[in-house]
Amino acid sequence: TWSTKYTRSFSFAKRYYASFDAGYDMVRKNEFVSYNDTTGTVFYHEDKVYLNPGIQYDNHVIRANVDCDMMWLSRRFDTDKDARWVVEPSVSFTWKPLSFWEWRSDYRHTFSPSGFYEVNPLRVYTSYNMASSGTGANNHSAGDGVSTSLRYQTPGFGWSGSMSYFFNTSHYNTLYESKLVDGVYTRNSIDESSRSVNQSVGGGIGRSFRKMRTRLNLSCNYSWSNYDIMYQGAKTKSNMNGFDADFSWSMRPWKIFNFEERSSFHISKQTSAGRSAVYRNFYHT
Repeated sequence: TWSTKYTRSFSFAKRYYASFDAGYDMVRKNEFVSYNDTTGTVFYHEDKVYLNPGIQYDNHVIRANVDCDMMWLSRRFDTDKDARWVVEPSVSFTWKPLSFWEWRSDYRHTFSPSGFYEVNPLRVYTSYNMASSGTGANNHSAGDGVSTSLRYQTPGFGWSGSMSYFFNTSHYNTLYESKLVDGVYTRNSIDESSRSVNQSVGGGIGRSFRKMRTRLNLSCNYSWSNYDIMYQGAKTKSNMNGFDADFSWSMRPWKIFNFEERSSFHISKQTSAGRSAVYRNFYHT
């Protein structure tokens, strides 16, 4: 492996700032496998040349960031070659009209190339009863994520609160087929891809009291997602819904002694291939 990076940042106008990273990364991997029915040698080469410019504006009320990561990616796995330009833009905006209010929104596009062990077609044993193998071809996934949140905090009065929403979608995800073969749990990537969508909404509220330095917090989050899985040799739709609740309190009656408590509850339901399963968990300390 080899990595070289150069970073530069400066201000070019009042309240405006610029930065950029530039570099080169190199990876070379050779693997020889010989175990029972698996024997072979594979080679993997990866080169990245990247430039990540960014601009920021900050006037203490509004803060905005715009970044545009650019990369030339070249990969070779044995005879399979993949070379492409990759652009990953991102935008972040924060508005703080008053000292106790803050609104923030973010967007980011991501590109995730497959790694050596995801495409390696040789069966690699990770333990005495687990093994995995890939398709032997370079692939990747790409996604877009959006989030927004609103926060409120008044230390003088002891109140705090927040609300948030998150959305993420991912394309070209590698699908895996799993089965038990002669007592060995094998996971094989196949020449199929899927798209997933994940969303969540949540909020919380907190209250502080001067008496015995007491603090109470309550937060809740609901999430839902849909994606594809391999079921009995066919690509099948699957859905997951989840709810989380968390409550905590702390009390410090003396400077050298304090009490703390936390309780959390989680419930999720997965539905796929006409079947559904519910999982519940409660934790207290």
